[in-house]
Amino acid sequence: MEPQPTALYFGAETAPVFGWYHASATPSTLGLVMCSPFGREELSAHRSWRELAEQAANAGWPALRFDPPCSGDSAGDMLADNALAQWIGAVHAAVDELRRLSGVSRIALIGLRAGALIAWQAALERDDVAGLAAVAPVSSGRAWLRELRALEAASQSQAVPSPEGVFESGGFVMSDATRAGISELDLRRAGRAPECPLLLIDRAELAGVAAWASELEAIGASVQVRTLPGYPELMLDPHRAKTPQVMWDDVLAWLPGLHLESGAVSVQVASPALPRRVARWEGVCEEPMVFALPEGRLNAIVSRSARGLDSGNTMLLLNAGATRRIGPSRVYVEMARAWAQQGHQVVRLDQSGLGDSPALPGRPDTVVYSPTAVQEVCTVIAQLRAQPNTAQVHVLGLCSGAYHGFKAAVWGAQVDTVVAINPLTFFWHEGMSLDSPMAAHKVAGEMTRYRSGMLDPARWRKLISGGVDLRRLRALVWNAGKQAVARPLRGVARTLRLPVRDDLVAELRGICNRGVRVHFLVADGDPGEVLLRAQAGRLVDSLARDRALTLTHFVDADHVFTRCLARQELVKALNAIVASATTR
Repeated sequence: MEPQPTALYFGAETAPVFGWYHASATPSTLGLVMCSPFGREELSAHRSWRELAEQAANAGWPALRFDPPCSGDSAGDMLADNALAQWIGAVHAAVDELRRLSGVSRIALIGLRAGALIAWQAALERDDVAGLAAVAPVSSGRAWLRELRALEAASQSQAVPSPEGVFESGGFVMSDATRAGISELDLRRAGRAPECPLLLIDRAELAGVAAWASELEAIGASVQVRTLPGYPELMLDPHRAKTPQVMWDDVLAWLPGLHLESGAVSVQVASPALPRRVARWEGVCEEPMVFALPEGRLNAIVSRSARGLDSGNTMLLLNAGATRRIGPSRVYVEMARAWAQQGHQVVRLDQSGLGDSPALPGRPDTVVYSPTAVQEVCTVIAQLRAQPNTAQVHVLGLCSGAYHGFKAAVWGAQVDTVVAINPLTFFWHEGMSLDSPMAAHKVAGEMTRYRSGMLDPARWRKLISGGVDLRRLRALVWNAGKQAVARPLRGVARTLRLPVRDDLVAELRGICNRGVRVHFLVADGDPGEVLLRAQAGRLVDSLARDRALTLTHFVDADHVFTRCLARQELVKALNAIVASATTR
């Protein structure tokens, strides 16, 4: 059996870096340090990056992947002015840590996108780097920042400003000082390269490193270039992203040559060093946490007070779609640490097949609405309840996490509060697809958009001129009509005490009667409230009057609160909910 990956912390005690060590079952003198991309690209590539680390370890090369400082589960604020220096320093710390844990004497670095830019800087400063692989590399910081800025402009339908001194793209931010530092990095103008073999893996659909490779060869560098497919699929939304196996195979085929060139002989490490499993800094204590399932395990990070404060309250944060436990734009990490400083225990969970939790036996990876997900949440809540100091458990999720947290309460999980942010459905059956054009949330959203434009002359001109897909419009109206007709019939069935399938009224009444407080947070334009009112009717306002339910709206926010100012409003609302829930 291959060794299980080990979650750990390394680097400075005051600024710990979080990573995963993938040990090899066979001894080696060559290890692999993996430098991940930045921001939105990292969210998409995370699961595939994890697979590369596992494949390397299985092939005999111990691997260490890590979250750069100020990102992921590592310490630090995304807006730190010295983030760039911290990123480069973390590569050095990761190399030292992998050598300490595995006993390897030589290291291969691999960087994806901006990770290649950072790995290159570190490789220039070391003499134990046996090789550097750069996948779809960023060679110019200035050009990369222009790309991020263009992507941000293209993705935003409304002009929402950024806070002063903040650069943001895809929901991730950096300070002007960090941006300025990155813009000064240009590998093509540096005039020097790491003194080790280089592997440049170019994108098949947008090749552009051949000229750079020629320039590197002209200054004496040893360079191999591959142009391979797979990059566009790697960078799709996390629930759609595909592993670029042809790229990973090329990296793995390149490593044995480095091992032979090092001239070292593999030896068994006599007494492997132990990883650091707990990190304490700035009033917070964090450590990995594992929840046992009948057929597997779920990985999580728990945040607590480092000062011994203990409120007895546990917050359970669930995956937002296929985004790993850091949450959209890392907002879960920021909230968890702030709440931990107040004395609350906060658990950021990866459900099976998501983030860093393995899929259950026989189940595929990256299934957002897994048939086992609700039961997994119930199991985790039961284990948290069994902790001696736990008085209350509050579950929070966005999108699919909102669904799974709400359904866990419906299934009888012992929770005190459910916070559901932008749910896209209240009922899910295997075989359904949120991508279907007639999915309930899409029908609700489209009908809301059509109603809001009824008085807009431009909309009518578009309809008359044939600019509207009438077949789709008829299908939308038909589905909305069926839902409208069904509502009073379902009410009659409840009155007659007949069974009603997918009955949100009964579910809301059931959990509120048990004393569970329910909070819905919805961005304007998102279909969550429309679905809630369509399926629960007047009960929503009735429960709100009784203070068993709250409904909060956000203006100028999208489904995952991409913009910085929108996230600040979300955090403010969640802090108020937590303050209310934990003082009951």
